[in-house]
Amino acid sequence: MIEAQHTASLVLPSQLLVLSGPTLLLLCCLSFLTNYLFDQSKPRKLHDHYVAGLNNGRRTLAEASKHMVSNCAEMMLEGYEKSPTKFFWLPTPGGDRLNIPTKYIEELKNAPDDQANFSDSFLEMFLGQYTTIGFKWHLHPNVVKKDLNAALTKIMPAVEEELECAFDAVMPPCDDWTPLKMPDNFNQLISRASNYMLGGTALSRNEEWTKTSIDFTTDTYLAAVRLKQIPAIFRPFAQHIIPEMRNVRKHQDVARRVTIPVIESRLREGERPLDLLQMLWDAAKGPDKTPDFMAYTALAISFAAIRTSSSVPAHVLYDLCAHSS
Repeated sequence: MIEAQHTASLVLPSQLLVLSGPTLLLLCCLSFLTNYLFDQSKPRKLHDHYVAGLNNGRRTLAEASKHMVSNCAEMMLEGYEKSPTKFFWLPTPGGDRLNIPTKYIEELKNAPDDQANFSDSFLEMFLGQYTTIGFKWHLHPNVVKKDLNAALTKIMPAVEEELECAFDAVMPPCDDWTPLKMPDNFNQLISRASNYMLGGTALSRNEEWTKTSIDFTTDTYLAAVRLKQIPAIFRPFAQHIIPEMRNVRKHQDVARRVTIPVIESRLREGERPLDLLQMLWDAAKGPDKTPDFMAYTALAISFAAIRTSSSVPAHVLYDLCAHSS
């Protein structure tokens, strides 16, 4: 079964517990002890569908999860070859993932939220009660679909100009053959374009925000993987100790530090630029209509937009190199 995490209440990073040194030490010892005991327990099992990466039973699910980190493509191809038209499981450090045949795409796209919920899947995968991924994602999906898409023809010319400036800044002079890590370059380019669409040059040319918008996705994933190695009973305490969650909180601090002054300046000056941040503010109601929630939502948008978008041109470039004709 797909791993699911259920909690009775939300524990946000801002709700820090004040713990003494001896208490923290005791909690750490208990956590390591419980992890040790858990590791000796009966291995988990997946039923009903093919499981990739088990090497004909010579690997456990835990070993397959670790193997996946550096052999993801191999395991994915194995799953598609062994189960081309059916479901198959892919063990990962972040939980066991059920891969679904493409013939079900239309059915999934049109499924109601109580049957296939996009935000809830992220909430489970990234332990959103700690990392915030998937939690309170009710505002920006509707604003992007309704308001941003309707205004793209007006916004895109300025975004194209920003991309030209970004290209000059990100790409080095290439008078001869020059080695480049193009996925990293595309991350920078897509970040500049996405952040300009979000909040203009105040965001797109802010180096601290650019770094946060790129790194936030990776750091939340690493935090979720680390937290899932800790028994659920200790996670409310462990979130304040592990370095992966400290990185997540640093990104949240950057989002507030960069985004809130932009919102406050617009309110003070009466400015209403044509960008996503303004659309979010106009659409927000009640407790959502705060600069702090705009900062929170800006991070959510960077999570959804940059890494996925930058992978597309990278793979297009690789395909062109592999099939130059």
